[in-house]
Amino acid sequence: MTDYSQSILELLEKRCPVEIPMHMPGHKRNTNLAPYLKRLSADIDITEIDGFDNLPRASGILMDSMKNAAKLYGSFRTFFMVNGSTGGILSAVHALTMPGDTAIIARNCHMSVFHAVALRRLKTHYIDPGYDHSYEVVAAMSPYAIEKALIKYPNTRLVVVTSPTYEGVISDIAKIAEIVHAHGAVLLVDEAHGSHLDRSPYFTGGAINAGADIVVHSLHKTLPSLTQTAIAHVATSKKAQRFVEALEIYQSTSPSYLLLASIDACIRLLIEKGDELFLNWHNALNMFDERIVSLNNLSVLCHGNDSPYKHPDFFHFDAGKLFITTLDTDLSGPELMDLLRKKHKIEAEMASSKAVLCMTGLGDTEENLIKLADALIDIDKQVKPASRRESVINMPSLEIAMTIAEAEERPWREISLAESLGQVSAEYIMAYPPGVPLSIPGAVITEDTLSCFELRRDNGVKLKFSRSRDSSSVAVL
Repeated sequence: MTDYSQSILELLEKRCPVEIPMHMPGHKRNTNLAPYLKRLSADIDITEIDGFDNLPRASGILMDSMKNAAKLYGSFRTFFMVNGSTGGILSAVHALTMPGDTAIIARNCHMSVFHAVALRRLKTHYIDPGYDHSYEVVAAMSPYAIEKALIKYPNTRLVVVTSPTYEGVISDIAKIAEIVHAHGAVLLVDEAHGSHLDRSPYFTGGAINAGADIVVHSLHKTLPSLTQTAIAHVATSKKAQRFVEALEIYQSTSPSYLLLASIDACIRLLIEKGDELFLNWHNALNMFDERIVSLNNLSVLCHGNDSPYKHPDFFHFDAGKLFITTLDTDLSGPELMDLLRKKHKIEAEMASSKAVLCMTGLGDTEENLIKLADALIDIDKQVKPASRRESVINMPSLEIAMTIAEAEERPWREISLAESLGQVSAEYIMAYPPGVPLSIPGAVITEDTLSCFELRRDNGVKLKFSRSRDSSSVAVL
């Protein structure tokens, strides 16, 4: 009989050395076959065999582990996922809607939301979040903007918002959930960047206890778990059943037990040592803040001399995000990112036209953050101050001509960007990361759209086109 009190990793280490694998995978845990297999821990890489449960219909060790996660996060049901938050978002949209339903989508949602909309053939209405001109970042999603949209579109079934944003801005999910439910709709929160929220007094503003129907987390973004590991939290039994059915569509039937062991171990670590680890992370960030108060030209959103109180359009802010603006300097975002990489051996998460995002996580140390602070101080002394440009909107509103599904099924042609004004896009166009599309299939290419493309290109940001051969042309209907 399997002892479910032990971790998945412990069970793998106990059984794999003594059993002959007449099952997948084909390396057969023979790490002498090739050097890379040992380095990738193939000696404990298995498929779903006796005693290790079945992920879509868990009833043993995986179910126990998911119950541990649900207890930690305070959710009704928690599900493990091995293809990232993308699989969770696709499954959640499928579970919460029927084909042809109406959805209200926050404009700054991740690419996976738009893909889910297309697959489910939803009628969608996009609403813009607020905008903070001082740092040129998307602000919080207004509950009243959502209420206004729900009144305008009373048949709405689903509302999707992103909180926290890539830059760390958190919306008032409790108020949004209250409004959404009062109008008979359901709420999905893409909280991919917030798996650490509400696990301590230092990082708050999470969506699970705020009333969202499904919340999706990327564990690997901020917590000590392997890339591609994610979890989803579902609020009711009926929605959980629908979510299981959707997971069987969008998630692999051969989940990696190395990834599942990583999720399980991460949850156990948070239960056992979370208080200490979150305090250490908080203290390291405080030390970073104290160190960067001397910055004169560069500045960091809600850190150092900046404060959340200076941003009235934020409901709350995730202190784990370090969004460094170059708006008062002659540097572009990609140039700052390049300096950090080449001169200081620091690889940032992302560069936009006039900013760099550095993500921190539970694994960061005071030493790491001191080195980043000192690098910024060094660059700040050498950079030339410059007058701010007129504030720009970095994400154009979507003028929709037809649904994504309709646009994807129509013939398309490729034309130069110079000729594309007023045409209907046949493709997704984005800067990745963060994976928020600037244009989508079925959207009209407007002057704002083209100016956003131009702004990024002029500052060295590469755009990703889903159909065009290069960035000088665009696929249109």
